[in-house]
Amino acid sequence: MRLCSGAGCGRKVADDVRYCDECRTERTDNAEPVRDGWHRAQDDPLLLEYKGERWNKGVRPRVLAKYPMCVDCKTALSQIADHNIPARVLIAECRRRKLFPLERYPGFYIFSNLRGRCHKCHNAKSRVEDAQDWSAEIEVLLAPFKGCNKIAL
Repeated sequence: MRLCSGAGCGRKVADDVRYCDECRTERTDNAEPVRDGWHRAQDDPLLLEYKGERWNKGVRPRVLAKYPMCVDCKTALSQIADHNIPARVLIAECRRRKLFPLERYPGFYIFSNLRGRCHKCHNAKSRVEDAQDWSAEIEVLLAPFKGCNKIAL
């Protein structure tokens, strides 16, 4: 006998089994479906931003400190600093409005768009967010930045 490999599970399983029945079901339920245009390579420049020092030593710890519990289920600890409005959507809109012109990914680091989520809630949100209309949320988020697209020289 050995312990289940599920995060924090601790249930006993047979030596030739990796996950208990409950953890195996949870992993299957949370698996992101592979969709055309959704597969992202390891060298995607935007995904590399999550590996940088600014994100890992500055932004992510602040988000998880502000939201120690998942903003959705409110029962699990936050494990992911998640963009409420998807980063790619917000970056495209900031570029369209010419906001944050000196940033490589304008809008990526807007702190008020970041939330702490557990893995389960993050995966559930990620599965449905592409079909969502973010127009109203974008207007509220970017309202304080209206007229801030000028660079003083």
